[in-house]
Parts: sequence; structure tokens; C-alpha cells
Amino acid sequence: MTRLTLKPHPAVTSSAMSHNRYQITLANGEGWLLSSVPELSSWLDRFARIMGLEPCTAPSVCHHLHFATQKPPADWKYDDLRSVTFWYHPEKNDIHCEMEPPDDVTDVLAHIKMSQSLFFIFNSALLHGGMPLHAALLEYEGKAVAIAAPGGTGKTTCAGRVPAPWRALADDLCLVVPDPSGGYAIHPLPTWSRFFYGEPCDDRWTVEQNVLLHGIFFLEQAESDGVVPVGTGEAAAGIAGAADQMMRIFYRRMETDRGRALRRQVFENACGMAGSMPAYKLRATLDGRFWEEIEAVL
Repeated sequence: MTRLTLKPHPAVTSSAMSHNRYQITLANGEGWLLSSVPELSSWLDRFARIMGLEPCTAPSVCHHLHFATQKPPADWKYDDLRSVTFWYHPEKNDIHCEMEPPDDVTDVLAHIKMSQSLFFIFNSALLHGGMPLHAALLEYEGKAVAIAAPGGTGKTTCAGRVPAPWRALADDLCLVVPDPSGGYAIHPLPTWSRFFYGEPCDDRWTVEQNVLLHGIFFLEQAESDGVVPVGTGEAAAGIAGAADQMMRIFYRRMETDRGRALRRQVFENACGMAGSMPAYKLRATLDGRFWEEIEAVL
């Protein structure tokens, strides 16, 4: 994969770039430098803390996601997501994210802006064969599994019940990218809903952490625990559905053609993943030992 060279656009001054910077590096080699204007520095610091990112003084070659309060030059295109507006240019590697400074970096709106700010990282993953998933991420002896299901149907419960040596790295959202080994790696993402209810939350995720993905499990509530393999077509539909649950907020804010193109890319990537990734139905009870069923197929 060719990594793109950072080329700051005219709207980013040297003083703005040096104020505070953080970097995300994904398993496929894609890197993103996050920076902001001073008015958004406290917001970016909190965003980076939730994502488990450390300050970056010497960024490697990567894309640039710059948070600002003003628009870039007039020849840039944009996606308006209401809370944030993304500006991009076909001849540049930079993404300019325009937003109003939040009154309180710990309030609901501030965290909504954070969750939506990941859109162009998701978009980049899609362009390289990956995708975000609405799924829990569990690790067992160096092997990762994704447990996909709609909200409120048991992902968090499953993540909270697994015993050692199992580890729950995320209970709601994750990002899958192709790994140089030929398989797929998976990164944990924050559970943004924890910040949306007005209660204090100091949770933190290590987003740069990744594990090789060894299977996708579609969760079903059942009277007995069990694992059932699913065919490629059913797996592709399930993977695309798990991605669409995360992407739909972006689809509905975009022009029809752009949203349709994103949906098509999600489905194509889901088909590719389903062709090379084991997939199963995971039938789980409230008090059973479902993880042993997963261990048996790993």
C-alpha cells in the first residue's frame, strides 16, 4: 500500500499545526495526524485521551485531519454532518473538519462531534478494503473475534461476561482493516453512547491497538449456547449490516450519489471479507458459557 505524503493546505498555519497534535496509525499502515486551532485544543485533547492517543511531536508520513472553526479555500468540496462539516480536496491529502467550539468539552454535543469526526478515517478504511463494524471485540490468546448484533441485543453483556484469558477490548464499535499478512486486523473504538447520557464517564480505549481477526460471530439470544457456521452470502449480508449500523448516520447527511457509493463500497468489502473470514451464528444464553463454543471453532 502506498502511504500518502502530508501536504498542509493554506488554511492551516504553522502556529496552528504546532499547537497540539496526535497521530493514529492503523494496522494497514494508514496514518492520520490530528491537529486543531487553539480554540479547539481542549476538545481535541479530550478526544485524544478517549482514543488513547499520545501527543505527537514528530509525525510520520500520513494523512492530516485538521479541526478548525473556519472554512478552507472555496474550491474544496464538503460533507455537512450538522455537528461537523468535512472539507476535502481531490488533489490534497488533508481533511479540514469545521465545527463550532463546544461550550463544555465534556457535554453530549462535544462527544457527538468526536464520534462524527471519525468519518474520514472510516472512509479511508473503506477505500482500502476495510470497514467499521457495530460489534464487540474480544481477544483470546492473541486471536480476535467480532461479535456483531444490533444495539441492545447483548454485545455488551457478552463482553462483560468473558473470563480470563479472554479480554474484552471493545463492547460496541470496532474498525477492521486489511493486514499486511493477507488477513484482517481489528482495532477497538470508543463506545460513544456512554458519553451521550449526561453521566460522568472517564473511559478510555487504545484505538491503535490491533489484533488479527479470526472470525465474525452474529449474536442470537437462545435457550442453549452454540455456534453454527454460516455461508458466504449470509456472512456478507451480516457484515454489511454491521457496517451499515455505524455508517447510516453519514449516509443520510450526504447527497444521494455519494451515500449510494459508500453503501456499494461497504457491500463490496463485506463480500471480500466474507470470502476469506470464518463466520458463524453465536447462540448465547444469559448464564451459559458461550465463550467455550467460540474456543471450540478457533
